Amino acid sequence: MLTFLILYYLEEFNKSQNLLQYQFIYFFFLYLFIQSYFSTYINTKFEYFQHQLIVFYLFLFTHTQLILHNINVRFSIKKFLLITTYTFLVLLVFILIYSLIKRISPTNSIEILFDNRRFFNHIQTIMTPILLYMLFTLKSRFLKTIFAFIFFFNIFLIFNTGARGTLYSLILASFIIYVTSIQNKKVKHMIIVLHILFIASFIFQQYIDSLNLFENSHSEHFKSVNSSGRFYIYSTLSNYIFDKNYIFTSIGFASQDVAQTGFLHPHNLILYIFLGSGTFGLVVFLYIFINYLYLCSKKNLSLRHNQNSLYKIFYFTFLAVFFHSLLSGIYITPLVSIFIFYFLIMYHQINFVQKKFISTDIYPKTTLLNLYLNKATKVILFLIVLYSFYLIKQNLDLFIFYNGLEHHTNIPGIFMFNERIY
Repeated sequence: MLTFLILYYLEEFNKSQNLLQYQFIYFFFLYLFIQSYFSTYINTKFEYFQHQLIVFYLFLFTHTQLILHNINVRFSIKKFLLITTYTFLVLLVFILIYSLIKRISPTNSIEILFDNRRFFNHIQTIMTPILLYMLFTLKSRFLKTIFAFIFFFNIFLIFNTGARGTLYSLILASFIIYVTSIQNKKVKHMIIVLHILFIASFIFQQYIDSLNLFENSHSEHFKSVNSSGRFYIYSTLSNYIFDKNYIFTSIGFASQDVAQTGFLHPHNLILYIFLGSGTFGLVVFLYIFINYLYLCSKKNLSLRHNQNSLYKIFYFTFLAVFFHSLLSGIYITPLVSIFIFYFLIMYHQINFVQKKFISTDIYPKTTLLNLYLNKATKVILFLIVLYSFYLIKQNLDLFIFYNGLEHHTNIPGIFMFNERIY
């Protein structure tokens, strides 16, 4: 989402050719970085290194996006759909085969292969609408049959892993798409089929549970009304947003000193932005995001014909990812990042780049100062990459150290990385 907003910001102010507008991305991440030095909650080596690593991770992710948008090349949406779809299908088939060979539940397979089933659920949120679109655009009946089976397996895994965040996000986003697609019968048909598959998968999961075939099914998670501590986290952090002491001072991406008991990762994008940037950064984020969401929603409402089904499916994914980000952890693992990285490129191209390209260069080549800054930025970027490797090493060493302790309750912050994820 942060990448969306920065790209939108640069697109909106592109006409001004004001150098400071192009420096927004660097000033913003510099602001996040210096929080690690003067935040009163970042008071351990672990929290310090974690905060900086997350800032650099987001910076490099966003900066690469910016470079790709600033080269005067159109990306193939068709190739994107094919590559991501078949890559995800390979993952699904691998999970199925692994489960059959090991004679374990799909959830167990996902826990082994992905370290945490929620990482896989994040990919499902991104890919389910795209898979739905591909299912309806395939012309071969044979491929459609195979694709339908695999797509059903994907929906089944949502229930088998107890992915409430993924399911609720897809349902809410699909409802909005359905309501705003009054004259687009193709999209409405897609949404109806998707909900039929939801119901069928739920019934099938209940049948599987009744046979006791798998030991580790998490389908019962859907029947739980437990918030998993989220309401406590939300109510705790919300009070700090309106505290004058945190207008320009962050709590830190990795700090859990706010509440010694029960406070984990906020599982909410808004609160996560606040943790890393304070109230000021959150206000900036919300202001730009609301503008971006308004433009995307306005375009979605203006598209009513069948030939615009692809955009609505991309908008469907965008909404689902956003809703999920308000309920679950951030999309920060490498595999998830790869999927969302290319989705961001394509979605932004559909919204803006097809109208007009952003400047070929990040900086207007009009003065020697601009050229100097351009070269200086490349040097700084190289140093950031080197320092990021140093941060990775420090974080892994700290993870191994704390993981080796007899009591894990004394960990000073929130672990966002481990050696298995890398």
